[in-house]
Amino acid sequence: MKSKFLRTSGFFLATILISTNGLRAQAEIGELSGSMSLTVGDGSTNLENPAYKIAGISLSQDPVYTGATASATWNAGSKTGVVTLATEEDIEGNTVPAFPTDHLASGTVLVTATVNGSGAISGFTVVSGGSGLGSTEPTVVIDDPDTGDDAATVDAAQITLSGGAVTGMTPTNAGSGYSSANPPGVTVDSGRHFIRLTSGAHEGRAFLIDSNTATSVTIGDTSLGEGEALTDLFSSTGLDNVEIVRATTLGEVFGTTAADVDLTGGDFPDTADWVYLWEPSSSGGVYIPYYFNTGGGVFDEGWFKVFEFFLVSPRNDTLIYPDESFIVARRNDNALNLSFDGALLTTDTQMQLPRAGQRFLMNNPFGADILLTELLPSDSIGQNVGKFYPHDTEGSGDLVYVLESDGTWSKYFHKNSNVAITEVATSTAIRLSGTGVASADISYPVDPNNLVGGHKCTISSITNPAPGDANMTITTGANHGLVVGDIVTIAGVKGYKYNDDNSKYLKANGDETSVQGEALVIETSANGTWPVISKTNNTFTIAKSANAEYMSGGYWATGTGGAGYSGTAAVYFIGGGGSGGKGTCTITAGKVSAISISSAGSGYTSTPQAIFSSGQWRESNDPFADVGNTTINAGAGILIKRNKDNSGETTYLKAYNPVK
Repeated sequence: MKSKFLRTSGFFLATILISTNGLRAQAEIGELSGSMSLTVGDGSTNLENPAYKIAGISLSQDPVYTGATASATWNAGSKTGVVTLATEEDIEGNTVPAFPTDHLASGTVLVTATVNGSGAISGFTVVSGGSGLGSTEPTVVIDDPDTGDDAATVDAAQITLSGGAVTGMTPTNAGSGYSSANPPGVTVDSGRHFIRLTSGAHEGRAFLIDSNTATSVTIGDTSLGEGEALTDLFSSTGLDNVEIVRATTLGEVFGTTAADVDLTGGDFPDTADWVYLWEPSSSGGVYIPYYFNTGGGVFDEGWFKVFEFFLVSPRNDTLIYPDESFIVARRNDNALNLSFDGALLTTDTQMQLPRAGQRFLMNNPFGADILLTELLPSDSIGQNVGKFYPHDTEGSGDLVYVLESDGTWSKYFHKNSNVAITEVATSTAIRLSGTGVASADISYPVDPNNLVGGHKCTISSITNPAPGDANMTITTGANHGLVVGDIVTIAGVKGYKYNDDNSKYLKANGDETSVQGEALVIETSANGTWPVISKTNNTFTIAKSANAEYMSGGYWATGTGGAGYSGTAAVYFIGGGGSGGKGTCTITAGKVSAISISSAGSGYTSTPQAIFSSGQWRESNDPFADVGNTTINAGAGILIKRNKDNSGETTYLKAYNPVK
């Protein structure tokens, strides 16, 4: 059987015993990579003593729209905002996007396919017809066949709508090469959707869409922090990068029929497995249990709240919010294997920090191991209401609990030192000696007279190689000291736009000209992050073709010293096949000015990543040793507890993606 929900981005389970009464927590995880196969239940549970699992599932892996915004507005009175999307023409001359009205906020349509003995689609069963689709038929996509490329299709004319819901459909092309024992998945563009920022300071934040027009979406305040307005997050003048993705529902994740639901169902909740979903409330929220009813008695087949006794319509469309954890209660003694497909999150994400006195249940936001200091970066620590509250005594500040593989929780806190950091330092010039780290540098050259804006090195010229030559050479303002393999960031470089063969300049309207002063000035292709492939004393070459004649300006750097450092900072060297490398940082005027290697580590076969920390993370059992480099495994269970005596407000903190 194919994975139940192929659009799912990730799934993780971690064992934890908890009380079923008064569950209070909040949650957030991120997208994970590939297919995950997970065992639920240990073979020794029973109705009176179920095994509880922390789980998480994230956004759909396939955006229905990727583009930019044109504008954003916010109405403080109604607490609603409108994001208008930038439009353009596709290759066929159609204006995109062109969403059917309110289809991004409709009920979810679930359809299954039947395959005949010849390998063709013989029909469809509408499991759930959705709602709110109006008179416009949704788009239907059928998975590729097992053999060949004759994929089945369904055109709009073959879809029947009644009262804004799908009541039936037939194949336009029945296709071939399908398996009757393993029918293809059918995706109908419907259901609630989220719009997610993929750039800027708020990259990773997702917002539930309440309604839409062809080119705009309306958003309420359910996805906002305390005191936030939509225009605090989206630019009122547009140019934010966004994607729109379909929301995940309870029915899509676990199934909507007895044949598809792997968890144990029943005519009554007492004999079924339960799934707890987070339900916000004015007092903070609570986890509400759901169970799958097999269709006995007055109930239809589907998902219901455990303590509902009169509702007869299933709650299959109940949303599982992006990065929201849920809890699975396995109530029988058979182990169960669940399989889900997904994709790796490739952007930074935003992690919710709850109000003072509340807790926040989450998972590692990424499909890779991260460090404690990456989960809560140094610039998210501080004593104002929107940051993780530090204290020299663990019981007086905010706490982070990490669920270990043996089912126990480790507790961490941040001391009240080095807590004014506003920019985290970076370094990409890391040198190895054998398989250990020998040195790491913030920037070149060392002479501060040749730097601009701190650790930004000046550029004198950049070559504009002929078309087909993929190598660009940068001449620096002074001898640089780089070596081949260093990673260099170039920014702020402007140039005069050339045509495709570099024979003439291009004007803003696309016309060619030989006059440099008439040429369009652009940010050139030199801007970006590149490895050095060759060098001389005052030049280095990157593998990038040019698209403009160098004009002026710009800088290059191999890191930044950050800002706001006031005490001893630490740096850890992660990846590259090795482990154990770390160093201490010299601070000058609030910036990291030098790095001293305290442990070379071993096993490095390629350049590792440098992760900077305040150096002030502590573990409950040892309040003296720095533990900022504690590894949090991919998908690990995490609980953040805000101290009730502090004045923390609900806010969002950026977590930096280690695989971005």
